[in-house]
Amino acid sequence: MRSPYLRGAPPAVGRWVAVARSDGNSAEIQGWLISSVPAFPGTTACDRRNKTTVSKSKIRLRAGGASSAAMMAVVLAIAPASAATAAPGDVEDTIAAALDARGIPGAQVVHRVGTTTESYTFGVQSTATGVPVAEDTLFQAASLSKVVGAYEFLKRVDAGQIDLDTPLWDYYPSPRIADSAAAQTVTARMVLNHTTGFPNWAGAVNSETTLLVPGTTPGTSFSYSGDGFFLLQSVIEHLDGRPFDQILHDEVFVPFGMTNTTLSYRAADAPRTIVGHDASGTPGAMSTYTRGNTAYTLQTTGLDYTTFLQRAVINGEGLSPALHEEWLAPSSDAVRDAANPANPFIDWGLGIGLEDSELGQGVWHWGDNGSRKAFFLAFPDRDESVVMFWNSSEGQRSAGDILRAFYGDITFSALTWVGGYDPTPAPSVPVSTGWPELEAAITPIIDEATAAGVDLGVAIEDLSGYYDGRSLFAGKQDRSTTASTIKMALAVTVMQQVEAGMLTLDDIRTILPEERYEGSGILKDGTFPQDVSIGRMLDLMITVSDNTATNKLVDVVGGFGPINATIESAGVPRTDLHFGRKMFGGIVPPDGDLWLTPSGMNELLTRIYEAANTSPTARATSFLSAASAEHIIDLMLAQQVKTKLGATVPAGILAHKTGENAEVSHDVGMVLLPGQEITLSVFSTVRPGFTGDVQAVANPFLQRIGTAVHDYLLATAPTAGTPTTPGTPTTPATPGTPGAPAAPGDPAGIAAGSGDPRNAGGALANSGRDGSVDQLALTAGIAMLAMLAGAAAVLRARRRRARV
Repeated sequence: MRSPYLRGAPPAVGRWVAVARSDGNSAEIQGWLISSVPAFPGTTACDRRNKTTVSKSKIRLRAGGASSAAMMAVVLAIAPASAATAAPGDVEDTIAAALDARGIPGAQVVHRVGTTTESYTFGVQSTATGVPVAEDTLFQAASLSKVVGAYEFLKRVDAGQIDLDTPLWDYYPSPRIADSAAAQTVTARMVLNHTTGFPNWAGAVNSETTLLVPGTTPGTSFSYSGDGFFLLQSVIEHLDGRPFDQILHDEVFVPFGMTNTTLSYRAADAPRTIVGHDASGTPGAMSTYTRGNTAYTLQTTGLDYTTFLQRAVINGEGLSPALHEEWLAPSSDAVRDAANPANPFIDWGLGIGLEDSELGQGVWHWGDNGSRKAFFLAFPDRDESVVMFWNSSEGQRSAGDILRAFYGDITFSALTWVGGYDPTPAPSVPVSTGWPELEAAITPIIDEATAAGVDLGVAIEDLSGYYDGRSLFAGKQDRSTTASTIKMALAVTVMQQVEAGMLTLDDIRTILPEERYEGSGILKDGTFPQDVSIGRMLDLMITVSDNTATNKLVDVVGGFGPINATIESAGVPRTDLHFGRKMFGGIVPPDGDLWLTPSGMNELLTRIYEAANTSPTARATSFLSAASAEHIIDLMLAQQVKTKLGATVPAGILAHKTGENAEVSHDVGMVLLPGQEITLSVFSTVRPGFTGDVQAVANPFLQRIGTAVHDYLLATAPTAGTPTTPGTPTTPATPGTPGAPAAPGDPAGIAAGSGDPRNAGGALANSGRDGSVDQLALTAGIAMLAMLAGAAAVLRARRRRARV
């Protein structure tokens, strides 16, 4: 109901509190009160919290029960709390704090116990419009869609239309599996318990022409796949004759009274549909899915999805008791990858996750459509559930705090399994061994960046031993999104599989039109289909950050499992580095995420360097051979994006990989000055409320850090015949030269890339350094000439010195 305040100018601050009338069987909101809680930044129409907490189960779920003739006015009519539930006011405050801490613009949270439901709405649909989130605001359920699809599939099993263990090929010879004998053995059970061996998405999301080929023997191991669900959907559509949108509408949504739920976009719903937001709170475009896909396109509300959980999942309406029991029984072990070993408390049922906890068996699923996220956890034996929807890429990070508000401090194994949440096992806390000279040079730059709205994190480690193995981890050291720097892990995976004889760099793969991705790279500009060697795709992925090449290589190596196993083999915890989705094109992939910590990326780079500097026989069966590691470093030396560290550190000694998007600007790599090799990685992430261009703001700070580190290396370089104490500069740091030409030593055949400012008139972005060529000190010039003279043989020099 509309508050009287909303008829005129709304209060600038405050929290809306529902005043309801209840007869014991239903409740009606009579009006609203306002309290003095600050409004969500940037909004005026409504404050941060739009909580409507009433006994809703009688309204939405029609659970029945005796009514009371007496009408009474209530403020915040609260359902009886479960044993572990905090006081209602504490619950609301906890949820609000969890959302605020992550800068999440809007959310719906619904908690149901028995016949009583508590519904919480927070924030706004879009920070651009300020329209408040209401109970009928439509959110994307993302992969929670799969549970609804699984229910419909199981109804077809009960009806005898399909059998769980008959190959889908027998019902519908889909062209997508026509070329794979293994794919033709896939059954409905394998789809539902994710043992098809298919990747999450074989090509562009929603492609109905990309061939499906299992990467493992179907039925033998867990391999989470949205495309498997899409295949099963196509089988049902073939047998039924109706599109799956219509099937779910007629057979699930209407019978259950889910009037705010659809599998595909309806233009009439746009005014009450959320848009996704990135970590800075910047809104994106509204998703308009015109082809319903039961793997990820469901649009619904927290209350409607709670209805589905109660009636279908918990009560098993429409299913035989035996099949309902089988739905929620373990069917596969849910071992995602080597970085996520078997968890004795996690299994997968038929299209739904299972966990054992202190409260008994829980059923759950997570949903990740990039900047639109979702999660539910239900305990059938307790007749209890929590549904959470967010309109932010940061949404799921708040899941642990929200669940604990209702269930108390118990173990949520599902959150650990999914990853990407706070609290999860905390990322590693790197410990600097002490490098006061570098810290003194870098800290002021970090502080200036913070004042400009960007958090910087820096990771530096001595690789040569010249600086006594020192390390420096300064600034922001917690998790952030990776952008294209995660491609380093994929590069290692490719070379590991080449060493194992699974691939060769000369192997040719055909890239289909639907496998074209926008963003960085050059393959997208070619004619499709196009045949490209694995070696060329690897080259383009590193040197020009080609997204089309990257996503094809993800499929070539067998998906995210092998990549995350590679990360684990480098000794990097899953909490510190994770590859969980393809690079963005026109469509955001619906599942998984990407994250790093400075220490995690630093460890991966260190392992690559160590492999390149160890004898082939010592490394032949571990991580990477020297030859493979050197090949990766060669590609990093040929990096063509020179707008970050590459603008101020000479190309001949900087082996690196950049990554950027609307919220981050990263540059990770090594400075290979002979005898003084170090890792050097700088990570920049926008702070909440940042509204500028992150590249324009952050890149000059990255350039200045490159300058500071490079100057330090030159100033502490050993002088022939004269022992030098590292850490004490032998000469003052010398100003450099903005706009100087590229140093000799660029790998043969690699010119400055299109992203290099030198190709746009020769001027670098302001790096914060003053001076000109005339101001170069003689000592620094001599040191630079000596460095450049040895740059061409830098890798050979390292190997001669370090091989064992």
